[in-house]
Amino acid sequence: MKDHRQEFQRYTLEHYESEYADRHLLHGVIAKWAAERPDQLAIQEFDTGCEYTYLEFHERSSALALRLLQLGFTKGDFLATMLPLTAEHLFLEYACFQIGVIHAPVDLRLKAPEVIRSLELVQAKGFVFQGETSFGDFAEIAREVQRECPFIEHYIQFAEPQEVIARAIGSTELISTATALWK
Repeated sequence: MKDHRQEFQRYTLEHYESEYADRHLLHGVIAKWAAERPDQLAIQEFDTGCEYTYLEFHERSSALALRLLQLGFTKGDFLATMLPLTAEHLFLEYACFQIGVIHAPVDLRLKAPEVIRSLELVQAKGFVFQGETSFGDFAEIAREVQRECPFIEHYIQFAEPQEVIARAIGSTELISTATALWK
């Protein structure tokens, strides 16, 4: 069987920037629409009814990107998230895109040993999770991760401040610090 991989042109960032300069990277699309149509609706959460414009999306994801940089995340680091699809999860994902951090979503159905194995595979620098929910006790999974994954430097928990586990940054603190950095 013939190996066809050699027939395909290898694309570099320089290729992309010269041949596709009129196109945008994912995070660039949000910045583009934030500049051109700042008040246009970008996200609407069905469960909560919360709505976010392109400008709000851009500002929140950019603020989180600054906070991740402040925490020491750099291009190529992995940030694993074990979160449902919410606006805050999207803001965090796009923050990763902006600074070159690799967003690694972890399936909410996984048990602690499977989560630990997944985090070990990518050597995640950070792990983002919820607290106790109707889906399960993600705080307990995070405690097991803390015991088994010494390479993880940052834990971020999306929960009420009084529920945040030891050695984790609560989402309220994360977002308020990020917002202050952005202003």
